[in-house]
Amino acid sequence: TSESTDTHREYVDVRGITTFGRRDRLLTYFKQEYGSSDAPSGRDVNRNYLARARDFHTFNELGTELLTLLGYQYTVAPHRFSDFRKGTRTQTPMYLLELNTPLFTKDFTMMLGAEGDFNIHDFGARLGEIFDEESRYRVYNQDFYLQFNYGIGPFKFTVGDRVMLYHYDMDGYSGEWSRNTARNMFQAAM
Repeated sequence: TSESTDTHREYVDVRGITTFGRRDRLLTYFKQEYGSSDAPSGRDVNRNYLARARDFHTFNELGTELLTLLGYQYTVAPHRFSDFRKGTRTQTPMYLLELNTPLFTKDFTMMLGAEGDFNIHDFGARLGEIFDEESRYRVYNQDFYLQFNYGIGPFKFTVGDRVMLYHYDMDGYSGEWSRNTARNMFQAAM
């Protein structure tokens, strides 16, 4: 679908489902957003592109399924600093690999996965010209998780753990620095 909500915004949203036999499905998604501000020059333009592909593979009749996701997002956003036209450019490749399977019965399931993305943010780039990255900020995010679910009638009990690893890196006009952090999140819910 494509529609224009006013003279300053346009959207494109395309989705597709492809079935490769009884056990494989591929879902694809593409989104584009374009908008301009009310600036007198009309040159302040936001652009956002997102593409994702999800593959679902079912291994057996119990419902053991592997989800694989690959994606990419690209965004350009203007900012006003004094009389200069500058902005931010962001690029984000991403992935997810997740196994969902029943254990012993269909009421007791396990979810095991890994997901990550790599964000690249360029700040202070001149719009309408070749980007001269005055400052670049990068974040690499990696999560590993394990979760168990047990259903009894209308109730569902969940216990899980997620380990999150981050690497931050910046260079540019404010200097250079880098650091790593790790977090662990345990969850229990009913």
